[in-house]
Amino acid sequence: MNRENLEGGKLLRALIELYRENQESINYTSVLICLRDSNVWVCGNAELSEDFASADGNIESVGGYTFTPEILESEDGCLFLPVFSSLDEISEEYREIYSVIEKPFIEVLDIAGQNEAIYAVAIDPFTAPFVITSDIFSLIAGLDSSLED
Repeated sequence: MNRENLEGGKLLRALIELYRENQESINYTSVLICLRDSNVWVCGNAELSEDFASADGNIESVGGYTFTPEILESEDGCLFLPVFSSLDEISEEYREIYSVIEKPFIEVLDIAGQNEAIYAVAIDPFTAPFVITSDIFSLIAGLDSSLED
């Protein structure tokens, strides 16, 4: 796997679809391995910041801005961090409300892990959701990169 294969989220979406069609553990593992090295899009609020500290779940950004990811609540009351495999997965309406940044998924897991109330990260939550629960965060973080140099 190389960066070019991962660009645009096509490989990630294809592996998720393969898992949906055939829920064998090898297909699930393939999704997790792909996620480990993928970039995703995160929506939230960007604010000019005088203090660049990011210990409260904010993502420090370039130029003195902090970015606070949008956290959503599921129908059963669980909090989750929505992320998107590509910009195409984010509706125009959602983009009008929130700022959008691209982050490595491995960094998203760190952000989600800082907030104990977050139960999961949901990939493409409004189109074809794939949910990674918090008990899997450390498993993904512990995977070796599969990227070829």
